[in-house]
Amino acid sequence: MDTSLAHLALIMGIVVFGAMLQGSVGFGLGPFAVPLLVLIDPSYIPGPLIMAAVSLTVLMYRREGHAMDKEGFSWAIAGRVAGTVLGALTLLLVPKDKLSLMYGLMVLLAVALTGSGLKLKMNHRNLLLAGTLSGMMGTAAAIGGASMAMLYQHVPVRVFAGPYPLFLLWARCWR
Repeated sequence: MDTSLAHLALIMGIVVFGAMLQGSVGFGLGPFAVPLLVLIDPSYIPGPLIMAAVSLTVLMYRREGHAMDKEGFSWAIAGRVAGTVLGALTLLLVPKDKLSLMYGLMVLLAVALTGSGLKLKMNHRNLLLAGTLSGMMGTAAAIGGASMAMLYQHVPVRVFAGPYPLFLLWARCWR
């Protein structure tokens, strides 16, 4: 692994740009940074990227936590618990030489979910399902936001940016 100053600056630039994206719309660090970091060195995923996101999550929650959808958050967290277990099992079962392929497929799934145009009802079942998918993808590939973004895409950004960072913070504490 190259540890030159230019190499480190490239990695930091990727993470900073992804953090700016997430800080502005409540979602985006993982889908932007994961594919680029995997190309540089697959060992940056998921652990180091998840660790880099913790301070961003705390800052976003401090800024937007007052707008949090507390009821939706509780249903999504219940799903996140099950999804975290599924994601951990995925990491145990997928051979190490296939992880880059798995990350690529998860990025494509995240893009497909986000860009699908589906307008799902905000209800307990969908919050639970989105939380489960978020837990699985977040644990396995550090891209846990797509399902939550799809569900919250038609609500004001501050409502999504409020619950989602706390959701991420909780999930990161259990990794």
